[in-house]
Amino acid sequence: IIDLGGGVFHNATVDTAICIIRNGIECQSTDKFFQTNQVVEITNGQFSFPPNQNDFSNFKPQVGSPWLILSSVDSSIINKMKESGTSLKDWDISIYNGIKTGFNEAFIISQSVRDRLVDEDPKSAEILKPVLRGRDIERYHAKWMNLWLIATMPSQKINIDDYSAIKKYLLHYGKERLCQKNLRKNGKLISRKKSPHRWYELQDTCAYHNKFFENKIIWPETSVKGIFAFDKNGMILDKTVFMLTGSKLHFLFGVLNSNLLNWYISKIAPTIGRGYTWGKVYLETIPIPIVSEITTTKVNLLVEEALSIIPYEGKWEIETQLNNILFEFHGLSKIEIDIVNSDLVNL
Repeated sequence: IIDLGGGVFHNATVDTAICIIRNGIECQSTDKFFQTNQVVEITNGQFSFPPNQNDFSNFKPQVGSPWLILSSVDSSIINKMKESGTSLKDWDISIYNGIKTGFNEAFIISQSVRDRLVDEDPKSAEILKPVLRGRDIERYHAKWMNLWLIATMPSQKINIDDYSAIKKYLLHYGKERLCQKNLRKNGKLISRKKSPHRWYELQDTCAYHNKFFENKIIWPETSVKGIFAFDKNGMILDKTVFMLTGSKLHFLFGVLNSNLLNWYISKIAPTIGRGYTWGKVYLETIPIPIVSEITTTKVNLLVEEALSIIPYEGKWEIETQLNNILFEFHGLSKIEIDIVNSDLVNL
């Protein structure tokens, strides 16, 4: 496997690799791979093909698992994490997607529109909820942009006739555009995708809607580095945001915002442009350390202190302490720690 990385095709957001495979009997020997940046550094920018055999690293696919192309040091770090931790999915937590409206222009409204609807009919306030998007999430805290969701969640069986101002506002877009029947005209989609829900309802059933009002960890679905915030204000989330609810949230929050976790995701998750996919399927595999009550309390106190500081710059010392706790727990060597930190600088 020859990993060419991103930027090979200027008009496409894609990473590129050359994979040479042959059919044969299974053997115990490892395959080989190299990354072009290794060759570029060696040859001062003059890339030659085929690469020198000394530039290759070993790679052995694991049966039943995704292929991870890692250096021997990277493999050592991940093995140490797995040996001393338990996958996030095995903790007392649940991960949920944010809400998909199918038509944000109609269902996510500004502060001024919200105020007008409430003035016309005070009952409107019952189903107008503050909403966050992926772009609103920052490390530790979210920055609400005064946007509101018309929270007509199908699981709540709302009667739109009880909310006259909101009904009038939605009808301004037309029932044909709002209906969920996958209507097309001249090959072009002119409605929301097909679902069993009514024209004024959101696209998702939202059976878990009560979870939004619990304390939760939230993060955007794609980003270069982990951007985890803590929400205790009952914010609704759109489809570009994930949330985690459950127990030991402060401890998990400290782990998720650590350098080691960021590094881990950069090794196992697919890239989208310059960022990574921080989806449920990848987050659930994170090895979370099972530490003593004393260490848990220490992490919790550091997280609470970090959350109390609004300027991000003021959290650097706290983050260093959290990073060191995880490095020490997983038994990483100085060389391994340096690799983790240097890899993150290059993201």
